[in-house]
Amino acid sequence: MSVATPPKLVPRLANDTIKPYQFVAPTRGARDSCPSDIPLCGQQAELMSPLYTQLLLAASGLALYIFTRKWYRSSASGLKSIPRATDGHWLWGHEMEAWATPNSGFYTQNFEKNGQVFAMKGGLFSEDILAISDPAALSHMFTKHPYDYPKSSSIRPLIERVIGRSLVWAEGDEHKRQRTTLGPVFTHSKVKQTEPEVRDASDRLVNLLKEYISNNNESKDDTIEINALDWCSRATLQVIGSVGFGHDFQLGETEDAKAIAESFREIVNTGMTFSGFIAPLIIRTFPFITELPVKEIQAQGDVKLIVKRLARGIVEEKRKRKDVEDKGKDLLSTLLRMQEVDGEQLDLVLDHVSVYQPRL
Repeated sequence: MSVATPPKLVPRLANDTIKPYQFVAPTRGARDSCPSDIPLCGQQAELMSPLYTQLLLAASGLALYIFTRKWYRSSASGLKSIPRATDGHWLWGHEMEAWATPNSGFYTQNFEKNGQVFAMKGGLFSEDILAISDPAALSHMFTKHPYDYPKSSSIRPLIERVIGRSLVWAEGDEHKRQRTTLGPVFTHSKVKQTEPEVRDASDRLVNLLKEYISNNNESKDDTIEINALDWCSRATLQVIGSVGFGHDFQLGETEDAKAIAESFREIVNTGMTFSGFIAPLIIRTFPFITELPVKEIQAQGDVKLIVKRLARGIVEEKRKRKDVEDKGKDLLSTLLRMQEVDGEQLDLVLDHVSVYQPRL
């Protein structure tokens, strides 16, 4: 009766054909006599390669990091006593449902069920999310105590690349300084002075719509379908161009206006895809991603680049004509006058203008 011998572990030698950490099979006789319930007996097998081991350790470390992060934030969360949305996916939480439900239906249903404040599970094992529709709570956060509720550190780099280091990006003392600088631009009297630009854009929109309907009305019942959002966005762009930096976008017909509109459409369309949904979740879970030297991540927003390029050209023109700069009532002219007094950098002035781009 032959007895099976266990496989021997042979180290790799110079000029040896044996793979690293390879088991050497026993002799033929021993292999033939192996019991069927011993899977490795009489067969060649390899231990885990170093690369596989590293990947396994990395995956284990990642899982441990996510679990520890979730446990710590859940234990420190103050949302346990707040009404919560029911169910929720084990990986996506409630965020997938909120994203996939049209017309904010997820939030509407839960506000009706739980009141004006409820908690929901965050995706990718992140901390719970507080959803608020109570006007008093929103006023407390955004008006009375805005500096007690800073923006997420993972979101600020993205804001900077889209619209620059302006009021939306700034926090703390920097935000206070910028708010003081921009305050005089948005007083009641200043806003009231924009009425002629708003009225002009409205009149031009009405005339353009009449012309479009007249040229395209081929139905028998004298009706025609139009994309009202597109037309209203043109008027918005016209107003902001006039009020923001004294520029005529010709109700969305100039090349710059079309480029801005197309860039915003791409942003909106991307947000409607699965990639647009999951990207913010990944960045929130791993905020260091925003600092990686990847071209797609570090690239500035197209709209920001277009507006700043356009604004720089207008600045040069205004500075050549001192009388225009001294009397201009638009946002850019006002900021340029403040720049000379406060020493504000031109790049930051242009970032302020980028904030008031229309969201097409």
